[in-house]
Amino acid sequence: MQSFTLTVLAACLGTATANPLWGRATAAITSAQLTEFELFSQYAGAAYCTNVVQDPATTLIECEANGGACAKVEANAAFVLDSFYQVGSQLTTGYIGIDPTNNLIVVAFQGTPGFDSAQLVDDLEIYRDDTTICGSADTNDSCEIHSGFLSAWNEVQSLVETGMASAIAAYPSYGLVFTGHSMGAAIAAIGAAVERNAGHIIDLYTFGQPRIGSADISNYITNQAPALGGNYRMTDYNDIIPQLPTHVYLFGKDWDHYTPEYYIDINGTDITTADIQVITTPLFSTAGNSGWSLIDSSITAHREYFGYISACS
Repeated sequence: MQSFTLTVLAACLGTATANPLWGRATAAITSAQLTEFELFSQYAGAAYCTNVVQDPATTLIECEANGGACAKVEANAAFVLDSFYQVGSQLTTGYIGIDPTNNLIVVAFQGTPGFDSAQLVDDLEIYRDDTTICGSADTNDSCEIHSGFLSAWNEVQSLVETGMASAIAAYPSYGLVFTGHSMGAAIAAIGAAVERNAGHIIDLYTFGQPRIGSADISNYITNQAPALGGNYRMTDYNDIIPQLPTHVYLFGKDWDHYTPEYYIDINGTDITTADIQVITTPLFSTAGNSGWSLIDSSITAHREYFGYISACS
């Protein structure tokens, strides 16, 4: 606990001063994929806006009033169908949105707003719990998952499932997307894995997601795609949060990521297709965000996914 806490504090005190020690990858994404990443980063960012997560059903999603920006979402006339606000001990917050332009049901989870004390405790918790999510694929570590993130999902699972059922009944032809930033990204990943197991096809878009477990859950989410939906885990330059908990940690317990990683390899928010590299190495790779040393990583990059993603907070 202390080691992880100090790592985050150190990251908050400085920004990168050196480049990581790897060659630039060559794989880039398409213009259509870039547009989708921008759109879902704004859906994730909207989860920080109090007027969105506390608005009654059918209210249009608008971010500017709360200091944020989600112009692409607003242009689609997207609206809130249901929401959940500061639920349980982890204060889990988010909403279920309807995008009538793209025919989508979007489930978005809020990350840690500002430095909320209860959610910071959740973020800094490094214990893991055994789960049954991986089924018979729990061959390495009993499908262990970060205790705090798992608890955050468990506390809203029934609310999300009820809202999803209503959304699917009203819009049966719409696709499903789970998204979130930071801690919200971790909750989205766990939730998507669970709901895919229930038979839903879900595309998963996460931004600045910390590691949620080790080999079993990481491999499991990787292998759910493409049959049960795509995985689109985005990291930004020297963002420190996707590097935490550190890959090699105490008591011989490694922490890993599912793949692929979509890595923004420039510093800033004016992103082109050539600036996003696709890293497909399973579990752990230094070809992307994890190639940065912790001392050269930054909390600033954590906020910059096509703009100030958590501006509403």
